[in-house]
Amino acid sequence: VQKDVPRALSLFRRASELGSARATFNLGKLVSDGVGGAQPAEALDLFKKAADLGYPGAYRAAALLLDVGRVVPRDSDAAADELLECVRADFGECLTEMTGRTQVWTPDTVRALQSRLKAVGYYAGPVDGKSGPTLAPALRQWRLMGPAKKA
Repeated sequence: VQKDVPRALSLFRRASELGSARATFNLGKLVSDGVGGAQPAEALDLFKKAADLGYPGAYRAAALLLDVGRVVPRDSDAAADELLECVRADFGECLTEMTGRTQVWTPDTVRALQSRLKAVGYYAGPVDGKSGPTLAPALRQWRLMGPAKKA
């Protein structure tokens, strides 16, 4: 089959319009890479749409764009919000990544995440921008309980 980028983008857009979470995510990946002359900044909206449609990996993709400031302005607070949504929605990959020995996310994003967890009473450790095993109990509680409900 001949490579036909415009047709591929058109098909992904149509599938996205029809509600396909995976197609919306894949379109976001292509757009973030600037494929076919697409505007890369549109990728964040596509990842958010894919997450809303039920594709949990899209939360991580959105967080990554926001964490490093790739194709959208860097926003550690928004990246932390997306990561917390990822922890709640996926099959445990985000939690595992955040609590692993390797620091994947920028310290600013980890600090924002720690602050959010501390604010709801799930994290008692230092807000030091270091991910790793000390975050595991707080993230597990977030995964089970989500944000604290206001009375």
